[in-house]
Amino acid sequence: MFKIDATPRDLEGLPCESLVKSHKDLFVYPEKFVERIALLIENKNRILNEELLLKDGRIFKRDFIPIYQDNKYKGHLWSYTDITLKRKYKTNLKKQKEKYSSIIANMNLGLVETDLEDKIIYTNNSFCKMSAYAKNELMGKEVPEFLLTPKSAKQYALQKKKLKTNKQTLLK
Repeated sequence: MFKIDATPRDLEGLPCESLVKSHKDLFVYPEKFVERIALLIENKNRILNEELLLKDGRIFKRDFIPIYQDNKYKGHLWSYTDITLKRKYKTNLKKQKEKYSSIIANMNLGLVETDLEDKIIYTNNSFCKMSAYAKNELMGKEVPEFLLTPKSAKQYALQKKKLKTNKQTLLK
């Protein structure tokens, strides 16, 4: 991760300050990297999930865990995890969601999304115009009771029952 040319055994017992200073230039903010390590060691407070940006585009998550025995400080443990792929995946997923949400919100077809209990969790602008309801009036309402006639609500219930039966058959 840090391109250190030594084995863990070679590093055992060495003060980390020399390694920190010799590898600080891997980070986007090298001086802040050094200062933050000094502060963590001085304060001896556990820190989890701290994110660090590297110049090569990688992103690391850092944990600092002070070790105490009989209320006496004995040292600390550093844990670094490369979360670059995870972060890029989340970023791409968020961009895709924003893109498709914008398309859906502005398309000319009315759209209603429900949860498994048939409660409305999303409507687009076109549906609101078609139904003459505001989004806040629709959210949380049950589709069969709120938007369907009694006859179409019965048909809807039959179709839903068929789907459920077919799904259970497929899962067996």
